[in-house]
Amino acid sequence: MKIKSTNVLILDDDKLILRALSKSLSRALGVDNVVTLNDATLVDHYLTSSEIEFNLFITDFQMPVLNGLEVLQIVQQHSPKTTRVLMSGDLENLQTNSKQIPANIFLPKPFSIDDIKHLGSLLEEIATVHFQEEELIQLGLMPYVPIPDEKTHSDIRVGAPTENHQLDRLNQAVCASAESSMLSNKCLEVTHNLIQILEAITDQLIDTVGINKIKEAFQHYYEWAARSYKFAIRNTVKQQEAEIIFQIILSYVLNHVFREYLRELSMKTYEMQLLDRFAVIWGVESFIVERRRNILNSSNLSENDFITRAALNCLDNSKSQNILDIFESDTSDIHSLTMYLDGSKREDIIKEGIL
Repeated sequence: MKIKSTNVLILDDDKLILRALSKSLSRALGVDNVVTLNDATLVDHYLTSSEIEFNLFITDFQMPVLNGLEVLQIVQQHSPKTTRVLMSGDLENLQTNSKQIPANIFLPKPFSIDDIKHLGSLLEEIATVHFQEEELIQLGLMPYVPIPDEKTHSDIRVGAPTENHQLDRLNQAVCASAESSMLSNKCLEVTHNLIQILEAITDQLIDTVGINKIKEAFQHYYEWAARSYKFAIRNTVKQQEAEIIFQIILSYVLNHVFREYLRELSMKTYEMQLLDRFAVIWGVESFIVERRRNILNSSNLSENDFITRAALNCLDNSKSQNILDIFESDTSDIHSLTMYLDGSKREDIIKEGIL
């Protein structure tokens, strides 16, 4: 594995660890620019005075003078776009209090080559979603959002069942209803995989979001994904494209869950698209995320994209009844939808002018 051009700054008071980690990053990930420090008081100087922009910062937790938490706060303040990794031999205790720690990723100490490869995979996935400068700063200042450990990350990629079964009934109920709603096997597979991902996330979010809110959110997004798929098929959209529409809409539930988590944690409401990074890390295919971002931000849409955008805009919109009626009417078609959306857009422009 070779990750994209990365400048890495590593801090540890143990020179042997610095040497070992530097070599592991070079050999396993192809990183060719690593700067090592064994004095925490120098971090501020390197970040503010160096001509190098560090993409990745890795620090030990237990150190003299300044500990890892204090150093991470310095990095977050002076270089918020830098991905911050906290390394410790007591990760279980630290992750219990992770909401107060300004790290993006946790790394066990001692680390294995699999841990380094997992870090590389996470960095690759982070790089697949492209953000503007201001968005990257917002992400850097955001509280910690849980990410999968090496085993969970691997299980999600191969579709292995999770040990959490709190959403089993939801899976059974959805699959039972799907048979009568004429969804394809691909849609059922996407639904099952997403429930698996939510099961893996639930343990880490249950004390902030809660299992009932997660179930309600999933049901809401599933219903819109299903009716959008059926509307697309009824309007002679190719099945493969209709399945992509289904996947784009349903997978957005992860962004919703992360937004609820951050709202409970920080009392701030983040833009849904800002949370695409975490959706990709948790297993949503990057091309689905990029397609959704293009649909939400583009002014030049195909008819198929109109269906997707209409549904996405209804997910958090109290004015969704008209779109719902169009989707569920046997006589409505894509032309009806585009006519309504054009009229609604003109109405909004008139209202803005009056105000």
